[in-house]
Amino acid sequence: MSSETDISKFVDYTDSTVPRIKTDALITLINERDALREQVKAKELFLGSYRALVLQHETRKTARERSDEKLARLEELLMKEGIDGVEKLSDRVGELKNTIVRQRNRVELAERMLRAIARVIGMRS
Repeated sequence: MSSETDISKFVDYTDSTVPRIKTDALITLINERDALREQVKAKELFLGSYRALVLQHETRKTARERSDEKLARLEELLMKEGIDGVEKLSDRVGELKNTIVRQRNRVELAERMLRAIARVIGMRS
């Protein structure tokens, strides 16, 4: 296409002395451009949501694989150790639970002490 052909869509040359712009054609072209921009934005949002879903799926897949590995290790322990292995595992879980409770209690105590110190400092100010 020549540039004159392209321009002729938007310029009326019926009066050779004064060419006139075809505003309807320009407005139509602008509206088409705006519609295409909206389509592109919508597709970008759609693509972004799919990327988020893929990331979420990969995260879940990784977590599932880790859980499967842990389960396999526990099953192997059960096969090797039998009931004794399960009891050892149960004891270890109990110890971990107690450790977590002790740590929580220490954190709560530290928080209470910090609040008390803050009150004392606040009173002296």
